[in-house]
Amino acid sequence: MIETHKKTMIMLQQQQQQQQMQMQQQQQQQQQELLKQQTQQHQHTYTQQQQQQQQQQIDKQNQNLLDDDAEAEKTGALLCTMISCKFR
Repeated sequence: MIETHKKTMIMLQQQQQQQQMQMQQQQQQQQQELLKQQTQQHQHTYTQQQQQQQQQQIDKQNQNLLDDDAEAEKTGALLCTMISCKFR
């Protein structure tokens, strides 16, 4: 009877240990998955920021080109006016 009780207790302990190990494994997997998601999110945010910065640079360059064009048109118009006045 005592031997059976010992065996039962040992089996129960083993089951508990197995359950604890399984729970630990599940927790580790969940933590790894969470870390993976956080890393992906961070990478995505970083990529978005880079794209926004590039777009801002492109917009700024385009605006500079438009400003240069407008300035060139003014200068050209002024030259035409000066030349036509000279030949009148």
